[in-house]
Amino acid sequence: MSRPGLLAALEAAGGAAVTLVCAPAGSGKTLLLTEWVRRGEGRRTAWVSLDDGDNDDHRFWSGVLEAVAGCAAVPEGSWLRSVRVPARPSRDPDFLAGVVEGLAALPVPIRLVLDDLHELVDPDPLRGVELLVRHQPAGLRLVISTRRDPPFPLARLRISGELRELRAVDLRFSVDEAAAVLRAAGVSIERAQVGVLVEQTDGWAAGVRLAALSLVEADDPDAFLADFAGNDRAITDFLIEEILSRLPDETREFLRVISVCDQVSASLAAMLSGREDAGDLLDTLEHQTSMVLSVDVERRWYRVHALLRTHLLADLRRRTPGLVPVLHRRAADWLESQRQPEAALKHAINAADAAHLTGLVRRHGPALVLSGSHDVLRRAIVGLGERAVAADPVLALVGAQMELEAGAPDTAAVLLEHADAAWLADPTPTLEVLHRLVHSIPEDEPVVRAALSTARKRGHDYLAARCLIALARRARARGDYAAMNAKARQIQELIGTRMWKQTTTAAATLMAKGAFLRAEPQTCLRQTDRAAHLIDDDVQPDDPGLTLVVGVLTGAALFDTGMRPAGLRRLRAARLGAEPDRFSSRQAAVAALLEHRAASLVGHTQVCRDVLGWARRIIPDSGELLIMHARSRLLRGRHRLARDLLRPVLDGTVSPLLAWSMIDAWLLEAEISLAGQEDTQLRRAIGRALELAESMDVLYPLVFAAPTLAVRFPRSGYATNVHAIRAAVCTRPAPVALTERERTLLQALQTIRSVQEIADDLTLSVNTVKTHIHHLYGKLGVGNRRDAVAAASRAGLLLDAGEPEPEPSHS
Repeated sequence: MSRPGLLAALEAAGGAAVTLVCAPAGSGKTLLLTEWVRRGEGRRTAWVSLDDGDNDDHRFWSGVLEAVAGCAAVPEGSWLRSVRVPARPSRDPDFLAGVVEGLAALPVPIRLVLDDLHELVDPDPLRGVELLVRHQPAGLRLVISTRRDPPFPLARLRISGELRELRAVDLRFSVDEAAAVLRAAGVSIERAQVGVLVEQTDGWAAGVRLAALSLVEADDPDAFLADFAGNDRAITDFLIEEILSRLPDETREFLRVISVCDQVSASLAAMLSGREDAGDLLDTLEHQTSMVLSVDVERRWYRVHALLRTHLLADLRRRTPGLVPVLHRRAADWLESQRQPEAALKHAINAADAAHLTGLVRRHGPALVLSGSHDVLRRAIVGLGERAVAADPVLALVGAQMELEAGAPDTAAVLLEHADAAWLADPTPTLEVLHRLVHSIPEDEPVVRAALSTARKRGHDYLAARCLIALARRARARGDYAAMNAKARQIQELIGTRMWKQTTTAAATLMAKGAFLRAEPQTCLRQTDRAAHLIDDDVQPDDPGLTLVVGVLTGAALFDTGMRPAGLRRLRAARLGAEPDRFSSRQAAVAALLEHRAASLVGHTQVCRDVLGWARRIIPDSGELLIMHARSRLLRGRHRLARDLLRPVLDGTVSPLLAWSMIDAWLLEAEISLAGQEDTQLRRAIGRALELAESMDVLYPLVFAAPTLAVRFPRSGYATNVHAIRAAVCTRPAPVALTERERTLLQALQTIRSVQEIADDLTLSVNTVKTHIHHLYGKLGVGNRRDAVAAASRAGLLLDAGEPEPEPSHS
């Protein structure tokens, strides 16, 4: 399999004096270099494949000079072609000087590839290679492939820029490359399963290839991947033959013992193994095998290659099963002493010592909750069992917060009752903070801000995220959407890849609302997809109305991307599917206002009536109800009545529940003024709408205003943002607004009834029906009945007609 990125890296390194490719056995070093040479200038390359026999100094230099003499770029008269190799060439200064001079005299540089340099252990041939590295003849580009670092200093070359290196981390297979290997072997598994394989093998080429051979025969890929490194014979044989068999017995035992840890420092490894030289041994193994890797710049922490570690740990469990929990207990104690409670807790879980685990959770659980280390805490709580957790107030409190974040409030309530029933007389400050968090963030905003400041100072990321959610919701309630958006982004940064389901759901919903109000429907859809996915995973949001809001925002965003039938259906489904008393009046206002607006734009008067009836029951005294009534009257051409309905909202007599509803109200006033050709009132209404939008950092609903109104927006100030977004978002024609009579006729035109029969059904004259049909054709831009039905269906004017539009991709 070709690897263009690595080939490009080698090509870029071609001008360096030395190129070092250092990685474990089976990393694909030789194949990579072979393809590089084949694709490049093979006539300028000399290749020597080394083995144990090349520790004979005479044989080594004979092989090198034979490869050089066979290189077409070496002139026929070159000394390198005719020299006789002495018995001890690396100890013959005249011979070595002649080799250096001969290489320096070449008309063009050649590459000398020394493959498998790790096979050389004799000092003489190694001294010869070191001489070539040190003198760097102008006609030589040395390429070394090895499993371990060469035993001569390379620091000077690094400093001078004359050394280029490819290491094991560079040769790792990506998920796409591993998938290509599997396909070539006839293995078809899901991308997520390929990701598991890459993680388990650390992208090691041989591991992926051997796994592919075994997967061909596997009936259950998931079961195979769960523990293939510990049980697969091909993997085991390769690791033993190519790596472990080359190590002394005491070194293999050292690796087995430290395999209980993902990462080890010298002191941790010494404590586990009892070897005082553990640090030196780790450093030696890194350079000799490349299967032990340092993970920090200071080279204080090391990890064993994932596949080798899995094999070693499985071997340790088979050989000495009783030793494994003892080692985990030792590791937990050491890590706790080093103030690494999360890592300590992982080992305590594996030690299966309930008393030890209980003590760790009691001492560190509250702080780990606040910092966000929930995965390991959840495993610890499950491992201790319901009875043990309920019997201890600290464990019960930790468990209650875990259940709340997982979206299981009923289970959390039971645990909280146990915690409160036996609450401590003198809890620690951290425990008291957690107790308040479980009982919900305080309503007092200064208290929340103080808690946020403390959480940030102490690294309590989870507590900070919960405080930010509370502050973002307060900012949303008062119409400060810029602050809401800023805090939502901060929450997202804190969450990262951590599985805080409840918090992620709330953050995604806040970000969706912000994107919707910024007139970014595609971004809104991506965020509602995230929230809906979590809710579908049986998460009960801490705010039950989030389910309604997510559905409403999805429908409204679909509508605004041009998928009007799908959007309106989703809006209606969200409202009708909402459970009574499970949402706030503000959430009801969002649902009603957005569905009514969408139905009005495509002339679905019956849907408008349904929404108004629902809103009268849920939000009877709201400004949003008057706005919807006014929009319905405006749609029917009753401008004066629409203005009368709107006036209490505009003069402040009736307040809307949503701050941004005032922008909608002033836009409606602008539409009424435009219809009545009232220029002064029109400019005032547009000005007020823009002023409010700018103060709230909101572009909706200005971006989606009717074209006849939008052309009246000024070309300066905040309106320039509106025009720019309109140009990017409004890519489809605005919906056609039909009268109720025209909608009735449109429904009838879908049938096979004649115009006479339609007139009879509606108790109208044939001429009247023909006049309405003529007006309808004009609005739709068609000339016949069939085209009218098709155009209406495409425009979303037939809510239940035709095939549904395909759902969009939001990736």
